[in-house]
Amino acid sequence: MSWSWMWLGLLGCDSPSDPSPTVPSDTRVAPDTDVVDSSPTTTADTSTPTAPSTVFLGILGASDSDEYSADDNRGGAYAKTTSNWAELLVSLRDVDLGPWGEREEPRRSGYERNWARSGARIQTLISTGQHTGLAEQVSRGEVAIAVMRIGNNDFSAANGQYQDIYSGAVDDVALEERLANLSAGLELIVETVLTAGDVKMLVTTIGDPASPGDEDLVRPEFLAAFPDADGRARVSAAIAEVNASLRALETDYPGRVGVADTAVAVRAIGDAMDDEGQLLVGTETIDVFSVGGEPHNGLLDATGHLGTVLSGLFANELVVGPLEEHFGVVVPLLTDEEILKSAGLP
Repeated sequence: MSWSWMWLGLLGCDSPSDPSPTVPSDTRVAPDTDVVDSSPTTTADTSTPTAPSTVFLGILGASDSDEYSADDNRGGAYAKTTSNWAELLVSLRDVDLGPWGEREEPRRSGYERNWARSGARIQTLISTGQHTGLAEQVSRGEVAIAVMRIGNNDFSAANGQYQDIYSGAVDDVALEERLANLSAGLELIVETVLTAGDVKMLVTTIGDPASPGDEDLVRPEFLAAFPDADGRARVSAAIAEVNASLRALETDYPGRVGVADTAVAVRAIGDAMDDEGQLLVGTETIDVFSVGGEPHNGLLDATGHLGTVLSGLFANELVVGPLEEHFGVVVPLLTDEEILKSAGLP
C-alpha cells in the first residue's frame, strides 16, 4: 500500500491559523465530568502492572490533544459524536483530567489539566506556559502521569516548516541552531514538569512524513509535492535528531520518562488497512483518507485531524499501551465496539 499518515497531518499538524470549523454553537457538548477527585492515586512499582484504577492525567500538546468538543468544536453536524483521544479516555475509562470549564487565554474551554492548544509548536508551548501551568498542578499533587505530544507542527507541510528545510531555505548552520533550540525546549519542558513533584511523563516522537525505511507508507501525493529525495532526507535527518533528544530524556530520567514511538503506532494501524485505504474496525469500514465529519471518514478536515474512530485506535497505540509498557499503569484498551459507539456508529 502507498500512504502517509503524517503527510495528511494525522498526528496534530495544524494549518498556520488552524481555523475552527463553523458550526452552530449549540452543538457543543461538554463531556461527562463526574470524576473530579483532585488527588492522584499512589504510584505503584513499575515492574508489575497495577490493577486498573483512576489515572490522574495531565496533557501538553497541540490540536490532536486539544479537546474537539471545546472551542475548536470539530465535526460539524457530527460534533456531538466527535472526540479526540483524550476525550475518549475520559468518557470510556477511569482517566481523570480534572473538571471541565472555561478559562482565560491561552487556556480557553476544556479539562482543567489539559493544556494542549491547537497550533502549538515546541516554543509556543513554552511561551504560553503550558509546561509551567501543568508543573503547578503537579506540585499540588493533582497529576500522576503527564502526556506530551508536541513537535509535529515544527515540521509540518501545512504551515511551511517542512518546505523550509526541504528546499534549503534554512541553511545548515541555521538548521542546526533551530534543532538545538527545539531539543533544548523539549528538555526544558520535561525538566520543569518532573522537578515539580512526583510525576511520570509519557512523550511521543515526532512523525516523519517521508517514513524512511517504510517507503510503502508514503503516498504518491506526498512524493509529487516533494519529489527530491535529498530534500526529504534532509527533513528526515532533522526530525530524527530531535527525536533522538526525546529518547535521551528517557535515559536521563529512568523510570520517569517513557517514549512512545509514533512510527510504530502508524505501522501497527497501517498494517491493518487494505490497499484502498479501507480499515475494518469491528463491523464498520473506515475510509482512512476520506474527509468529513461523518464518522466513516478517517479525517475530519483537510489539515488531517483524526475522526473519532482513528482517535480511539491511536489512543490505544500511543497512550494506553505505552502507559503499561513504561510505567505498569493499566488502562484497558478501548474496544472496537466502544470506539464505534462513541462515534455514533452501530
